[in-house]
Amino acid sequence: MYNITSKTVLVEDHQHNFWRSRGTQTTHCNLQVQIELKDLCANHPQFLKYYEQSFKPRVQEFVNAPNRRLGTKHMWTNNNAESMNRVMKVAVNWKPQHAPDLVDKLFDMVDFQFINLRSALHHSGDYMLVNSYKQYTIADAIWKTKSDEEKRKLFNSFLQDNKKRKHENINNFIRWTLLCCQQG
Repeated sequence: MYNITSKTVLVEDHQHNFWRSRGTQTTHCNLQVQIELKDLCANHPQFLKYYEQSFKPRVQEFVNAPNRRLGTKHMWTNNNAESMNRVMKVAVNWKPQHAPDLVDKLFDMVDFQFINLRSALHHSGDYMLVNSYKQYTIADAIWKTKSDEEKRKLFNSFLQDNKKRKHENINNFIRWTLLCCQQG
């Protein structure tokens, strides 16, 4: 059931691979995952049942299958989010947090990102829209004359845009990250 190679760790069953070599980054981490998974499955039958019947199928459905459908050539790695990781670490003062406090801090960070994203619609703030989304820009002077409801509708229209664009093969979560580039 378990197979260790020098480049990746595969947790295999007869139907499919759970981890694929292109989706894993370091042998040491993978080896540790394999050891811990094997231990959990051997010593905790209730975990094995949960793993086989719930966790593994969900990872297949919501992680592996979408990546294959999108034809993603490069998997998301920690380096892709390094600047946001640093922001998170600073927000928590580099210390572990209680779950409610951490959730509040994460909410504030996401809220701030949406504020910056919304500001990009009217050429304000640190970001600007990339060319394929320029049709959503509005002059700052006109933006200031809009009601809160009109601003909300414009922003929601932008967020709900799911038209295919050239060279765009990414999911919505990553899309919002890439729609804007930092000015500077």
